[in-house]
Amino acid sequence: MIWVQGLACFVLWVLYGVGRSRRTAKVRAWATTTPRASRGLMAGALFLLPAIALGGLMIGLLKGNAVTSHGLEPWAWAAVAFVGIGYVHCQTLATALLVTLAQRD
Repeated sequence: MIWVQGLACFVLWVLYGVGRSRRTAKVRAWATTTPRASRGLMAGALFLLPAIALGGLMIGLLKGNAVTSHGLEPWAWAAVAFVGIGYVHCQTLATALLVTLAQRD
């Protein structure tokens, strides 16, 4: 069951990423209004901090017995899906920051 839950989360995250890719003009406009000097640091934080949060959630779920022999508890599955969407969101913002940093304004 855990593989089905993991696959469902993965599909959800990919679909969210595809949806975010259709709003590139807005994300690019936001990234270019961010001060150039702080784009690299912000991008690093947006890549690293959500990964730590997702990993921490997974460890917390393991220690909190939310993982059973049948997979994740429903509330834990929802938490993983929600935090994963936040992770994908932050990755798209970080990528936009790095791309605009490499380009001339």
